[in-house]
Amino acid sequence: MKSVINTWCLFKVFFLITISTSILCACKEKRGIAIGVTPPDTSSESMIRKQKEIMKDESQDIDLYISRRGYKMNTTQTGLRYQINPSKIAGDSVRALDQVSIDYKVSLLNGETVYSSDSTGSMSITIGRSDVANGLQEGLQLMRTGERALFIIPSHLAYGLTGDGDKISGFQTLVIEIESLNKDLNK
Repeated sequence: MKSVINTWCLFKVFFLITISTSILCACKEKRGIAIGVTPPDTSSESMIRKQKEIMKDESQDIDLYISRRGYKMNTTQTGLRYQINPSKIAGDSVRALDQVSIDYKVSLLNGETVYSSDSTGSMSITIGRSDVANGLQEGLQLMRTGERALFIIPSHLAYGLTGDGDKISGFQTLVIEIESLNKDLNK
């Protein structure tokens, strides 16, 4: 009988030690991150620094793309690259709140065409009030009716981190060719 009691006491002690060890080990972890492992820095300064790195890398990719193709492009203060091919029949300048229609082709730096007026028809845009990329609206305001243009729009002026929810994923640079630009007179 004494040996049964000793075995039972040993079992209780072993059980308590196992439970205590489990609890102590669990307490050494903080929100699922093991002690000694540095959590990612999510401070505002870190996020801004990371965004600047992404923009710098993207700008270098754009410059390489332009160089390989021999384009002579201008750059706005926001980072939009553009080349406008003037026309002898160029008309009015495009301004905020103008309604315009464009024939266009949107592709990525890898050459993949994602949208085109050939497949979707002309696009109608109210400058400053449409949900198209800010870079496209900025570029259109550099044009006059009848002109053709090439815009290279960095992701921060396009669809940013999230993409357009359809064919353009996050952090994508857009190459947009404007084939024709017309002002819609029926505003």
